[in-house]
Amino acid sequence: MKFEFKISKWANFYFFVQNLSEWHFSNRKEYNILWRKELGDFSPEEENALKNFKEIRSNYPSGKTFFEQSFFKEDNPWLKLENNFTPDKYKTLKDVFDLFKNKFEILYKNDLPFLEQWQKELEKKTNKKSLTESITKTLSVLYNVPAPETTINVYLLFSSPTRRGGGANIDNASVSVEVSRQPITIASHLIGLIWHETVHLYFEKGHFLALAEKKLLNNRDAIYLVKELTVCTLFPKGVLAIKFLQINKREDESLHAKIPIQYNKQFLGLTEIYVKENKPFDNLYIEKIYSIASELKLVLK
Repeated sequence: MKFEFKISKWANFYFFVQNLSEWHFSNRKEYNILWRKELGDFSPEEENALKNFKEIRSNYPSGKTFFEQSFFKEDNPWLKLENNFTPDKYKTLKDVFDLFKNKFEILYKNDLPFLEQWQKELEKKTNKKSLTESITKTLSVLYNVPAPETTINVYLLFSSPTRRGGGANIDNASVSVEVSRQPITIASHLIGLIWHETVHLYFEKGHFLALAEKKLLNNRDAIYLVKELTVCTLFPKGVLAIKFLQINKREDESLHAKIPIQYNKQFLGLTEIYVKENKPFDNLYIEKIYSIASELKLVLK
């Protein structure tokens, strides 16, 4: 497995506009506060344009749609997008981006040097053969899937100084990480975040997902909870991050913002058993991790 790090102006433009529109629960409100402070007041026309975008985007799934594939993968996204809308909606969508072009250019000019610095740092540290082979081998055992021989595209996006994030919502060969304003000293944490999203993209899709669906009777919320909890116990602050990325085991830092810190040991201990015994996650694992989550009434969305 190899990672290829990409800086796409169109991808960041889309990320900027869709995040400002707050069309989805996963949008980072902290970024919007930062951008509005730096870019100044938004006009009534701009505010209305964001509402128009939200109305259009809300009619489609949250990821892996022609929106992501157009803005992340195409040199000119509008050629692909034009085929998916009526002329009126296409014009409305294009008008939104035309209206925000100047504000985006200011932000992109400021953050591009940071993105380029991150690109160099991650290229240097992430693709060490011994590291990728060790992590891939362990994940293949845990999730009971073949080790992939593929290249994952990693799109680098805007972030704030105090918040980072990621996603696996583009296609079946790409992830995104929000890094621009993050200090370069946390490179190991960012590598862990990339592996977190790679687990979602590839490793959990086969055997583990089938087990979870059967065990949890196709309850979508329960399945999502178990998937997210499991990968959180691995990366970016979990068992495999500690083992392979030298992330310090922090007693005062949660595995996830919504997981009480005092439960770290319980969740990590469960996963550590499977890592040490070199065996795949099974029905008992799913049952135990869901039992703890249910006791806490956890909701990670």
